[in-house]
Amino acid sequence: MSRSSTSSYGASVPSRSRAASGAPHKARFPRVRDRARRLALWALLFGVIVVVLLPAVLLADDTRRFILKLLGAAILATLPGWLYMQFIRNKGKSLYDEYVLNLFRLHIDEVGNLPAPPEHTTYFA
Repeated sequence: MSRSSTSSYGASVPSRSRAASGAPHKARFPRVRDRARRLALWALLFGVIVVVLLPAVLLADDTRRFILKLLGAAILATLPGWLYMQFIRNKGKSLYDEYVLNLFRLHIDEVGNLPAPPEHTTYFA
């Protein structure tokens, strides 16, 4: 269902949506989303407990030791990459903005060849 308003010329013009107008978007079902997220986290916790306890109960000592070594190697191998991704996710935009501002400040190249500066700076025109 689209709403429309009449412009000064008498033509029907569709109204701007909430997202386009900059108004904050409210979640439709915040309780359902929170409940689903909580349920997913509990299911994940239960799955981890089962995955950890099942081999400890069913397997022999040598196999348990091998699985422990394998899981330790997997965790230690993925930890640096995961930490890097978290760093980029949290600090990447500000690092890029600082890099671009330094390019402008140092006059590294002509302004037309540099990436667009951040909108909150004096270099943005």
